Amino acid sequence: MVQKITELEKVPIQQSEVDEANHFFEKAFNFEKEKKYAEAVACYDKVIKLVPIHHLAWYNKAGDLARLDKYEEAITCYNVAIKLYPTNGSFWTNKGLVLLLQREYAEAVACFDVSLRLDPLNKTAKKYRTSAKEKQGEIICLT
Repeated sequence: MVQKITELEKVPIQQSEVDEANHFFEKAFNFEKEKKYAEAVACYDKVIKLVPIHHLAWYNKAGDLARLDKYEEAITCYNVAIKLYPTNGSFWTNKGLVLLLQREYAEAVACFDVSLRLDPLNKTAKKYRTSAKEKQGEIICLT
């Protein structure tokens, strides 16, 4: 279970923990290059255990979970990353992409809308927002 963000922000972090977290972050990144996503997730878990407010570890873990078709877990991790860094449009875009894969079109559109408010030039968010809106329309027509 993911701790509340207010609890995460109060966790004292030692320099040795930061150094160890950086080691596992780099290791996870290398696993990603090799498309070893489960191994990368395990490394990100170690980063998060050491530095619970590491927004990039949460974000990257979410992406790897999505690549492993673990969409619910990915959404949970994107939510934590977004709470830690709510103004990062990429976090919102990628959460929207996972929601789109889950056929949660209205929620996906909402994420893409936030992403586009943060970065109006985000071509990926524009493209997939259009797709989600079209899919949303198909469902309305079918029911």
